[in-house]
Amino acid sequence: MSGQHFQVFAELHDVTPDLRPGLRGLGFVRMYYHGLQMLGKVAGRFSASVVEWTERERVLCARYAAVQIDRRLQSQSCAGRFDSFLLNAYLLAFLASTSQNTASI
Repeated sequence: MSGQHFQVFAELHDVTPDLRPGLRGLGFVRMYYHGLQMLGKVAGRFSASVVEWTERERVLCARYAAVQIDRRLQSQSCAGRFDSFLLNAYLLAFLASTSQNTASI
């Protein structure tokens, strides 16, 4: 998994209905991710270690988003409401493109 996966997970999170409103979304994590992107671009000119650190943090953001999606899907499954064809198609397309582009996740 790379930091770039956050964007895809964030989009998938947006189309995944939340049956438990009031729980945290990705708002703060999105801001943090974008701040890391900017820091990596600016500081990357001067320090490779900053680039490496920002990428590790971006990977954590992607993992957090993936866990939030999993929680939503589990709550939908438990409620018997997991019947979204669009969501399934999007997830399958993402998994197919990821398996072609990366050797391991």
